[in-house]
Amino acid sequence: MAAIADKVAAYISAHPGQGAEEIAPGMGVRTKELALPIKKLLAGRRIRREGRRRATKYFAQAVGTTKPKGLPSSAAASRSRRRPVPGRAKRP
Repeated sequence: MAAIADKVAAYISAHPGQGAEEIAPGMGVRTKELALPIKKLLAGRRIRREGRRRATKYFAQAVGTTKPKGLPSSAAASRSRRRPVPGRAKRP
């Protein structure tokens, strides 16, 4: 599995801004076969994604960067906080 993930990472580095549907034919594999390697690369922060659903594009992550590009560290941290539900009291 690691070998496939390395190949995907190398392909994304050479061809930034492509989606899974464009990466698969370029590598000669089916799109379904890329799901797990891409998920592992995202979790390991070796690649980053922009967009949602079918508009998702992948880019190689620069070495040493851990926060999303363009966001200060405080904004990245506040994104993950849960927002209160309107009309619901906070727990004591």
